[in-house]
Amino acid sequence: MTAAQLKRLVEYHIVSGKSLEVSANFSGEVTALSGDILNFQVNTTTHAVYVDSGYVLEAYKASNGMVYVINTVLLPPIKSTE
Repeated sequence: MTAAQLKRLVEYHIVSGKSLEVSANFSGEVTALSGDILNFQVNTTTHAVYVDSGYVLEAYKASNGMVYVINTVLLPPIKSTE
């Protein structure tokens, strides 16, 4: 993995300037720091919160934002080299 790919992978896990309350019935898209779109979905029956291919396990409030622990590493979409 190149340094640029690693940077994009890390930035794909960060949303800047947004405070998302995942326990609310929020579904939609937000832009990650990498510039890629993250899809959020709330299952209204089970109240499970999904982020792309993973789901939120825990939420922690930090001094500079929120940290959401998910069950997987999110992989950014493959960009076309065209």
